[in-house]
Amino acid sequence: MKWAKAHFFLFSSYQFRAKGTRVESFLSMTLSGHSLEQQIERVAEPLARALEVDLVEIRCLGKGAGSCIRITIDKPGGVGIQDCEGLHQSLSRALDALGPLPHSHRLEVSSPGLDRPLKHRRDYQRVLDKLVRIQFFNDAKQKTSIVGHLHALSDDGVEILPLSPKKRQQPSVSIAWQEIVKARLEVEF
Repeated sequence: MKWAKAHFFLFSSYQFRAKGTRVESFLSMTLSGHSLEQQIERVAEPLARALEVDLVEIRCLGKGAGSCIRITIDKPGGVGIQDCEGLHQSLSRALDALGPLPHSHRLEVSSPGLDRPLKHRRDYQRVLDKLVRIQFFNDAKQKTSIVGHLHALSDDGVEILPLSPKKRQQPSVSIAWQEIVKARLEVEF
């Protein structure tokens, strides 16, 4: 029996006071025209590579005091608390050097957990032949969801072998990349 790795979580909170500034101005001197998540990703990506971890997801949650920058990382074999702490410390210093947010915020770095989201093609590659849940727009442009084993990847999209309610495999289904709304790894017992 194979046990799952723990879901690690590391966070800290910073309080900055900067009068007359706005959240939108954060990093704007060097990375204007991008969302806050994209700006942070540009700073975090080289740090993650140096620490040999992959950025899975960056989310900025909330507004004003008490907002949260949540970063999820992974690597082959899984991440440990040292990986989370290493990126947390490096990213904290890099963001501080570029200029503080005009309000307090929390920086959280964690592992993706058992039901990790699939955001990039490398995430899909990592879970080939595993059970996934994909939410997508069908031919009638309605949002639908499918659970099955990720069978193949191509430049056009993914191929999934769906499970029936009785867990029997059915013919494969192809889903184009642009039709995928959300995808994640399913927990198998």
